[in-house]
Formats: sequence, structure tokens, C-alpha cells
Amino acid sequence: MANKIIESIKYAVKNPKQLLKETAIEVIIGTFFGAAAFGLISNNIESRRDKKIPLGFSEITQIERDAKYAGKEVGPLTRYLTSVNDASMKVFECWNLANNSYSTCFNDRTEYFAKELERKMDPAMKIHHYELYNFLRDLPEQAKSAKKGLSDFIKVKGGIMPVNSDFDSAWDDSHIDSYRTEVYTDTETDSEGHVHTVTRTREVYDHTTHIYTYNKESGERASQRLDLLLAGQKSLELNDSLSTASQTNADGEYAAETSRKLPKNKIKLDATTLMDIASKWKTGSTLFSNLPTIKGRWNNLSGDANEWRNTKGKAHSTSYITFSNSDSGPAEFQIAEKALDDGRVLYSSIDEIVKGIDYSQSHSQTLDNKIREFIAVCLDNKESKTSKSKLSSDIRYLTREIYNQNFKNGFDVQGYRWYLVLLLTLLGAGIGAAAGAGLDYLGNEHNWYSKKGDM
Repeated sequence: MANKIIESIKYAVKNPKQLLKETAIEVIIGTFFGAAAFGLISNNIESRRDKKIPLGFSEITQIERDAKYAGKEVGPLTRYLTSVNDASMKVFECWNLANNSYSTCFNDRTEYFAKELERKMDPAMKIHHYELYNFLRDLPEQAKSAKKGLSDFIKVKGGIMPVNSDFDSAWDDSHIDSYRTEVYTDTETDSEGHVHTVTRTREVYDHTTHIYTYNKESGERASQRLDLLLAGQKSLELNDSLSTASQTNADGEYAAETSRKLPKNKIKLDATTLMDIASKWKTGSTLFSNLPTIKGRWNNLSGDANEWRNTKGKAHSTSYITFSNSDSGPAEFQIAEKALDDGRVLYSSIDEIVKGIDYSQSHSQTLDNKIREFIAVCLDNKESKTSKSKLSSDIRYLTREIYNQNFKNGFDVQGYRWYLVLLLTLLGAGIGAAAGAGLDYLGNEHNWYSKKGDM
């Protein structure tokens, strides 16, 4: 077998044109070079992207000064969101600095990352008023306070769940499509080339039977529970103004500018952009992003409750035929479905906020422990069952998860996107294969690989 492979290679080397003529090796070559080119280019782009994660600190000390000047206190939601934001940014800042500092060895970068984290975790090295160890230490309690600040929202989340369940079981709908057999004529050509007319049949859509079954007990219970929920919660408002800083300061501006690719001939960001970056802890937060939806759906439910209360007496099971697959259903069904949709969206929008807070509360201590273990392993030669690179990866993963779950519209902190590299590599392979197939076709069509005299 090995000898045959060697002989084949020798033949290919000595007779490249013959090989191109007799095989579709252009496809294989095109696939390889296409995948390699797209893979290398995308890997290079993603590697550069991973080394510079965009930063945006909240300017919490400025927020505190503003609040003190106004005779107010920083609210629990502001305190929580700025802490989650700034804790994440400090970890990402360490990663950026490590990538700017390391030479060519991955282990060097890992140790640089540990050194930068140590500066943010050791009270003896403290530079800023709040450092990473402050945020990670205080986050569990701040998360509890944040949920207290959202107590009305959490109450509504718990109250709307059984209402949704009742509306869901109040109606059951099914749609049965009916078909009829249609006879038609067609032509076909036999093996001798003669054309014949033939009769065929096919199944074609005729009508749909729509069946709507009403459960009165569930419908009544949904109405009662929704009325009680609305009566017990007159409004749904935040008790925290989520005030952003009145101005940005030098350290935050420097971090924002050096972690981004700026336009040519520009070394600084304008004041408006810097303020937008410093305010991202608010505007990009899951809380702030979901508030309009929560308020809108909550207000809708008041109208839904009134409509359902006035209509439920007419609700009854029914069925009818239409000549369309789709059907909106009876008016009573539509009102109940709208209430169900408003209730479900309200629940999921609040739940998304609470899940982010819960994640921070349960994982901030884990992140703290991982960082301390990482520092000890890298800098103090402490033995660990987990490798340095795995600890480094775990720290960045946890930080991204904490950040993303609390800031759905925040900065893009994903870093290296392996799935995009894989996708582009496959795309390159496909393009290369297509190009190779085209080259193979043209070569054979125009006899590119034929020797003189073979024509």
C-alpha cells in the first residue's frame, strides 16, 4: 500500500499536466487553499480582537460626588450595576494590559495577566478608590439590595405566572386541513420518443376546520387573578433614578480610548462619545433595556383585564370551516390570547433582569476564588489540579457571563470568536472547491493540460 502511494506521488510529480487532465485534483487544491486562506485571515482578525476588549468604566466616584452635592444617596440599583460593570471592566483591563505587555510566549501572557490581576486584588497595591477586590467582595450583598429595589417587579413576576397559566389553559385550538383528489391530464414521452396523454391524480387543499374549545373554569380564574394582581399593584416604577456621572475623568477616558481602534489621525474621543461610554452601565443594562417593554406590557394588561371581564360571558366552544389555513379565532379567543402574550412577555422581561442579578450573586465569589487561585499558581508556584491556561480561560468566561447577563446591550466583550473562524474556514473551503471545479471544467473544455500533438 505504501509503495503504491509513493509511486502515485512520483507519477504526479513527473506528470502534473496528466494528473490535472485525468483527475479533479483542482477541487482538492482549491478546497485546501480556500480553507487555509480564510482560516488564517479570520484567525488573525479574531486574535487581534481578543487582545483589545472595549472598556467603559461607570465613573462611580463621580456619581457619588454628584449625589452628595445634590444631598442624595446612590441608589441600590445604581450601586449594583456600576459594581458589576466596573468589576468586569477591571478584569478585561488586566487582560488587555497582559496582551500589550507579553512577548511571544503564551505562558508569558498568562503570567502577565496574573500580575495585572494581583495589582487589582491586593489592598497593598490599591490605586483607585474602588478596586476589583472591593467589587467582588461587595457584589453578593449589593445583589440582594438590588432585588429589594426591584421588589414590585419581582412581585408582579410571581403574580403573573399563574395568570398566564390560566389563560393558556382557558382555550385550546386545533386546525384540521382537508384535501380533495383532483384529476388532471398530463403528457409523457415513452422510451421510443412517442408523446402520450395520461390521466393523473393529485391531492389539493380544500378547506380547514378550526376548532376552539373553551374552559370556563380557567377563564374565570384568569380574570379574577389578573384583577387581583392589578388592584394590588397600582403602578410599576423604579425607585432608583439610575443617574449617570455629570462628567468623565482622566483614568476612565484613557481606558476607553486605549481599548478601542480610533479613526485615523485621532488619538482622543470626543466628549459626547466618552459620556456615552461612561453611561453604558445604564443604557446597556438589561434592566434599562427591558423597562420600556415591562411598562408597556403592564399597561396593556389593564386593558386586557377590562376586555376579558366584559367578554368572558360570551366565550364558548365553537368550530367552523374556512378556505384558509390561518384563522384569528373568535373575538373572545383573541382577547384571551392577547392577554396571554402580554403576560408572557412581561414575565420573561422581568425574569431576564432577575436572572442576571442572581447569576452575579452566586458567581462573584467563585470568580474571586478563581482569580486568587490563578495568582497563587502563576506567581507563588502553588500546586493546582487546574492548569494556568484553564484558570485564565475560566476567569474570562465567568467575567463575560456576569457582564453579558446584566448588560444585554452593553459592550461587545466576546473576544475571540472560534465559531466565526470555523464558519469562515468552511466558507473558504466551499469557495475554493467551487473555484477548483471551475478550473477543472475549463481545463478539460479547452484542453489546457493536453500535450502538443494531442489535439
